[in-house]
Amino acid sequence: EKRQCNLSHRQLTLLAWIFEGGHAKLSLRSLKQCNWSDTLRSMGIEKRPNYVMPNYILEVSKKDTDRWITKSEGEETFHGFHGSRLDNWFSILNNGLQQHRSKTSKFGEGIYLSSDLTLSMNYSTRGVGWEKSVLGSTLSCISINQVINHQNVKIHSSCPMKGQVEDSEGGSIPEHHILVRDNQLLHARYLMVYCGNKKAAKDVNLDRQNSDVGQPARSRLATWLASNKMLLVLICYGLLLALVGITSSTWFKRLVAKYF
Repeated sequence: EKRQCNLSHRQLTLLAWIFEGGHAKLSLRSLKQCNWSDTLRSMGIEKRPNYVMPNYILEVSKKDTDRWITKSEGEETFHGFHGSRLDNWFSILNNGLQQHRSKTSKFGEGIYLSSDLTLSMNYSTRGVGWEKSVLGSTLSCISINQVINHQNVKIHSSCPMKGQVEDSEGGSIPEHHILVRDNQLLHARYLMVYCGNKKAAKDVNLDRQNSDVGQPARSRLATWLASNKMLLVLICYGLLLALVGITSSTWFKRLVAKYF
């Protein structure tokens, strides 16, 4: 049975342009979860207990990716995470990160990255997507960028000159922060996608549980504690308030005076 298309020629042309990758010939390829560890390790990333893993990791490829790979082969490189609002990612993936579009300039003008995933997640706000998408109606993204170690890349270091920026209002670059002052020195290699689809999230959690089978109980406890730091802080704060209230009460003072 043939279905009638209600889209105009202009709309169809736009869809074709998007699916073909636009002017940047953008291509996103989903990586299998069994390859995640090797891929992250190749970028110099070691998974930490407090890292919230995404539902998907997409390999980013554009018309200038091959040129970047050739350029970076003879250079010292490292990775940097970048978080941004959902509606910024079409421009970021097609045009790259641009220093003149950065809204943060406390430590100088440039592109801000982080060596810590949890720090970048603070800037990766969840946005509303297509309500019928299999990924869910809400999404957030973080890119994994390859950075060339250059004098125009400022990082926290024991060397004072490495973290100093001329127009900085906040002093030297703090720990886990990376400031790239030339957009030619970095390239987005992977995109981490966090989706609002409960089934997708459940599948990822099942994979994590299966990977935890056989681990020592102490290791699992340490992982849980590292993943629930805020909950532990709130519990400790509540216990502290309860302790202060008890020690300040009249009956407690009478009890102490009676027995001590």
